[in-house]
Amino acid sequence: MKKLHILILLVCSVFFVGCLHVQMTSPSLDSDAKKFEPEPGKGNIYINRISQWYGYDFAFQTLLDGRVVGALAPKTYLMLSVAPGKHIVAVSGADNVTQQTVNVESGKNYFFEARCTLSGSNGQYSLRLISEEQGRKEVTDSKRSEGATYQ
Repeated sequence: MKKLHILILLVCSVFFVGCLHVQMTSPSLDSDAKKFEPEPGKGNIYINRISQWYGYDFAFQTLLDGRVVGALAPKTYLMLSVAPGKHIVAVSGADNVTQQTVNVESGKNYFFEARCTLSGSNGQYSLRLISEEQGRKEVTDSKRSEGATYQ
């Protein structure tokens, strides 16, 4: 019975993959973000959604300081150029919201990994700060999602 349940989940996930769509940036903006060079006087926050079988058909809404800044599909990332200081990064979906606080310094990059895990019958979103080395690798293997800009 458990194998049948897993098979049904996989089939449904494959069916809904075509329904999931997030707006992507141009290839040149993707390449620029992968240079990992913050604008003068700012820092960069990268939020990367890793690829995994569970939750593949869900888009994550991403928030910065309480404002929606974009959506993430699997293997996509957002790059947010921000002023130095304390910022709250969050991801949310139908089941929960999770957030992390980061104190951004000018000229530095910060990398977050977003994922969805199965918890009971619901997906649980998680967000964690990762090393720059791991973050650069994950971002390099992903594509840049279009983000909103706030002044």
